[in-house]
Amino acid sequence: MNKEDWNEFAQDYYDSQKESNTMIVQDLAAYLRDEELLPAKSFVDVAGGAGRYLSLAKEIEQYELIDFSEEMLSYAKHEARQMSITNCQFILQEFTEFLHENKTYELVFSAANPALVSCEQLEKLRRKATKACLILRVVLSEDDVFVPLERDFDIEESDPNSSPVVMDRFEEYLSKKHIPYKRKEFTYVSQEEINLSFLRAYYAEIQDDPRFQSYLQELFQSDETILSTNKLTYRLLTIY
Repeated sequence: MNKEDWNEFAQDYYDSQKESNTMIVQDLAAYLRDEELLPAKSFVDVAGGAGRYLSLAKEIEQYELIDFSEEMLSYAKHEARQMSITNCQFILQEFTEFLHENKTYELVFSAANPALVSCEQLEKLRRKATKACLILRVVLSEDDVFVPLERDFDIEESDPNSSPVVMDRFEEYLSKKHIPYKRKEFTYVSQEEINLSFLRAYYAEIQDDPRFQSYLQELFQSDETILSTNKLTYRLLTIY
């Protein structure tokens, strides 16, 4: 998405961030402490969006959050106020512009950054870190209701931001270049209630397919709601 799209999407993104019940922020902080990367003097959150990882600033002297969306930064500033964080600088900047700057930080961090896709970008990013470069992305996001159905009906849409494709590419590059790194994965399992009428409306385009009706009957039987189990896995690459 371009800047305009991200500005329009900012509120929905922030709302979903607040509704998330995973412990990724807390677990990430604990892991970085165990690795003796926190506390730190300087830290930059690249493509930091609405400030999901701002609580890390409590263990950092100088924290910068960079994003190219004015609306995302607005929500990040709001989040900082909510947490009484005063040591964070918010910078409106394109990712490519940031990569070409000479400034360095102890820790360079980028989570779920859709603009970070090439090994050339990764190389520029890691050279800006004096201690470690931290790349975090979702590598698995699936459930036992929607995913099987969409695969059976061949309507599943691939999303590089919720698959291991990019991270696998980065690991292959790091290994080939003999660049030291560590991989750590965080997996969360949750359940949510799914309503029969919601599923029918959600897949309205296949509503008349007898296979779909059969799938619903087998799934719900005589119930109106079922529990869907969701699995979400984040992968962190700590590059030294």
